Amino acid sequence: MPTGTRPIPLPVTAVTCLEDRAHIERTAELDLASGVRRLRLGPIGALAVDRTLHAELLGGQGASVLDARIVRTWTPRPPVPSADDSAPRARVRALEEEQVALGHARDRLDVRVDMLGRLAVDLLRDIAEDAGHGDTDDADEARWTRELDRVDAERDRYGEELRAAEARLADLAGELAEARRVLALAEEGPAELVGHVELTVRAARPCRARLRLTHLTSCALWRPAYRAVLDGDSLTLETDAVV
Repeated sequence: MPTGTRPIPLPVTAVTCLEDRAHIERTAELDLASGVRRLRLGPIGALAVDRTLHAELLGGQGASVLDARIVRTWTPRPPVPSADDSAPRARVRALEEEQVALGHARDRLDVRVDMLGRLAVDLLRDIAEDAGHGDTDDADEARWTRELDRVDAERDRYGEELRAAEARLADLAGELAEARRVLALAEEGPAELVGHVELTVRAARPCRARLRLTHLTSCALWRPAYRAVLDGDSLTLETDAVV
């Protein structure tokens, strides 16, 4: 059964507001091919009540509605970077990438500092064992001094890099939180759920038909509004309906 991929506009032609809901009427002109087809129309409000949906075809000889239903979808923002990203979104992405890279660097530095600490312990143990045997000379002492100095220098250097990475990560956490707050204020809002009507129709031959579709929408109501204007001795009273 062929299915239309692009939604067909379904404009509102009449609205009757009740106490806590609204009766919506929509119409559209359809060019139907012969056979059974599924059409996608809309969008319509996601609050449309499914069981009140009614569709009929007018004017099409041998055309009828087989099924009508409401489908609801929402399209999340793609997670991949895009050239159309705004400045706040690009900054959030850059900070997140820097945070990940710096986190990996911090982990590597942490492992290296730990290994150097273990190396220093092993070196001191070897020195103590050799000194306990009493078979040391000036050359051994010079070698031990050089090795200890080298290990201590590397521990100090990598330890300083580790402290700098941790400090930058702490700053990044604050900057990223602020950037996400700015992004939420500038762009992001609650996810919008959108409804469409899927209509299955059958036509004996190609024809043009008028679709009339009605449904109820909950949480739609109206209230009267009054405005009085006193101009000298005359009083003008205006009445409006707020939907």
